[in-house]
Amino acid sequence: MCAALCWMLQGWLPPFWALLGAFLAVIRLGTFSYWANSYWGGTVAALGGALVLGSLPRIKRYQHVRDVLLMGVGLALLANSRPYEGLFFSIPIIFALLAWIIRQREHRLLKTLRKVALPLVITLCATAAAMLYYFWRVTGSPFHTPYLINLATYNPVPFFPWESIKPWPGYHHSVMQRFYSGWSLKVYLTARNYPFLSAIVKMEMFSFFFLGPLFMLPFVMLGFVLPREFSFKDVARKTRFFLLIACVTMFAILLPVFANPHYAAPLVCVIYALLVTALQRIRHWRCRGKPTGPAIVRSVPTVAIVLLLFSAAAPALHIQNGPKPETRCFYCSELLSRAQIQAQLEHLPGGQLVLVHYSPKHSPMEGWVYNRADIDRSKVVWANDMGPQNQELIEYFKDRKVWLVEPDTSPAKISPYANTPQERTADATY
Repeated sequence: MCAALCWMLQGWLPPFWALLGAFLAVIRLGTFSYWANSYWGGTVAALGGALVLGSLPRIKRYQHVRDVLLMGVGLALLANSRPYEGLFFSIPIIFALLAWIIRQREHRLLKTLRKVALPLVITLCATAAAMLYYFWRVTGSPFHTPYLINLATYNPVPFFPWESIKPWPGYHHSVMQRFYSGWSLKVYLTARNYPFLSAIVKMEMFSFFFLGPLFMLPFVMLGFVLPREFSFKDVARKTRFFLLIACVTMFAILLPVFANPHYAAPLVCVIYALLVTALQRIRHWRCRGKPTGPAIVRSVPTVAIVLLLFSAAAPALHIQNGPKPETRCFYCSELLSRAQIQAQLEHLPGGQLVLVHYSPKHSPMEGWVYNRADIDRSKVVWANDMGPQNQELIEYFKDRKVWLVEPDTSPAKISPYANTPQERTADATY
């Protein structure tokens, strides 16, 4: 992702500033954020956004098929990671590309269509065909996505605040019911009753995750650096294009009820392009005749490196709350106990079946039950404890050793599963 970001910035900015922008992203997003160690993050969508936006100036300059294919790959990544946000992110870029093609002179138009439009259309058609085939094999219909079926099955809370709540389904597990009737419903009611407050909270979350106080400083300094007579007409054309993409995409992101930092992942390349542009402008600032701008520009990466080193050294120095970039924005625990149990069971002979028994106070935000795509061939299979109904699952996995996990004890407890409470009491803790 960070390498693609550097490549994208090189298409719009001088090489030094492109490298600086990517370096700041490495420190901010590539180290302590949940993007660095979780597939739940936004790296794939951010990679796609960088490929799409970075291809545009190269296509205009060189008309190489390679750059067109990279744009197609970027659009494919967006369609398969953040399709809603990726669509709005791509609209200004596609329109800019179409406008450039239309303005081509007649003797160059056929060449442009052959080297630019045709490869892009072929790439997008292949992507659409692959996605429709995948949907058909998973859901039985090429027009029914797994995500939408999941929402229709479990989530009655609508995606947008102007929609009404659907009838509540019957849940097999109380923890799922508490999730949808708790946090999910609360977020929906907040967005519906207090839309401006909801938008402010989302904007604050995005700004602190992608920039933080340190990287927001250059934007604040523009209020002192720009002359009083400065107007929007004085903004460079490429900067106005970045702002257009950011406004269109953020408008789309603020509409739905739910929001997480990775929802805005396609905008990473635009955010850091604007950050670097602000640093470029500040670099020429002189306060009372002194070159103040270069000192401010140098201080931003310097302080970022210092924070990074402190954060990396904090565990070794036994500092519990050492200085750390506030990039996590992750309200769930890392479930290290689950990872330890998984590792223990992986080393046992034969297959293992784990039944998870939550306490009534268990947080629905911390789910222990999830499995590999091919469940039957997985070494360890996780399932919710359903009391007497467990027997059907146990008979299906009759060749597996069955365990009972209680994640809400301290530490988390795992013991051989027994069918009756008396047998469970007699079993020794594993």
